[in-house]
Amino acid sequence: MGDDLCNEEGWMSVVWAATSPESGLFHPVERRSEVKDLSDRFNDLRSRGQGYLEIRSPTREFPVLILAFREDHSVVHLMSDTERMSLLVGDDTVPSGAVVDLPTLPANRRALIDQQIRDVEIALTKAGET
Repeated sequence: MGDDLCNEEGWMSVVWAATSPESGLFHPVERRSEVKDLSDRFNDLRSRGQGYLEIRSPTREFPVLILAFREDHSVVHLMSDTERMSLLVGDDTVPSGAVVDLPTLPANRRALIDQQIRDVEIALTKAGET
């Protein structure tokens, strides 16, 4: 691990933005902190039943790990750059047709996900034609 990822005490730091526990809305201002502070925010949001977090290295813009959750359901994305986002495949604990409302994604993230869904639908259609 490079020195630029650690503070003076040797603790790993991360850059993150998350839902405000007070308002329940996403607060897009990034903060740099120790992983423990991020963990504390995550635990606070889990105790409230829902949240949205974006996490990255303090030395690079990408990749960005994105987590949206409500109760026992979550969606995890990995944003490789401004044009590419990957969706973590589920473990089949939720039926594929189930609908779960998650905290709203910021508009710029939602547009990228919508494009990703369209790309997958096109690929599946083409695969069915062969």
